[in-house]
Amino acid sequence: MVGSGMNFESLERQDEFVYHVLGKHLKGPGFFLDVGCASPKGANNTYVFEKDLGWNGMAFDIGDVEADENWSGVRETPFVQVDATSEQFTQVLKNNVNTVVDYISLDVDAGGYYQVQDSFTGIVRTVEGLNLSHLVLPRILEAGIVFKCMTLEHEAFKWNTTVTFPTRSALENLGYKILFEDVSFEDGNAWEDWWINPDFIPLKNIMSISTKGATYNKCLEKLITFTK
Repeated sequence: MVGSGMNFESLERQDEFVYHVLGKHLKGPGFFLDVGCASPKGANNTYVFEKDLGWNGMAFDIGDVEADENWSGVRETPFVQVDATSEQFTQVLKNNVNTVVDYISLDVDAGGYYQVQDSFTGIVRTVEGLNLSHLVLPRILEAGIVFKCMTLEHEAFKWNTTVTFPTRSALENLGYKILFEDVSFEDGNAWEDWWINPDFIPLKNIMSISTKGATYNKCLEKLITFTK
């Protein structure tokens, strides 16, 4: 982001969302969970918080990011290779993470190609990558973790309500709010929800800018204008 002095790395500005909604308001270093981290720097949602703001955290992926991407050569944040849909992941969180987390980046997919039937038209499509956020979120919540903000990939443009219905039901029942719902790419395809916990966000009336279906650039424009 020009003029901020921050080394943002997210492809779709998730780290800027977290910085403006929470990061620049914290008195001390925060704590993050990077679930489905993939890369230590390029396109990573938590790199800027470790490197520029001194946050601590943990990173997880089912792939061996240490061997494939030299994780520890780039990051100090510990990396754990684990299936985030498993009970093992829940136990790792219970054993290592305090209950309140400042930011969770949730972006977990399985590789391969899958057949998806559109619930309205009945048309069957072949899509790449199986979104698993609705299977990972319960593992996080079972660990007793409370978060302040989260970017959750649901890829609704591929999966319709398969991921959005269970994740939204679970989080809304716990009092979380979607600040930006169905955040979309520039082509209009909705792929993420950006959540906040109103009990921890220091910005009054922030839900007044809540938006559905806007591009990530439009969401950031609204947020930055609001927080000036």
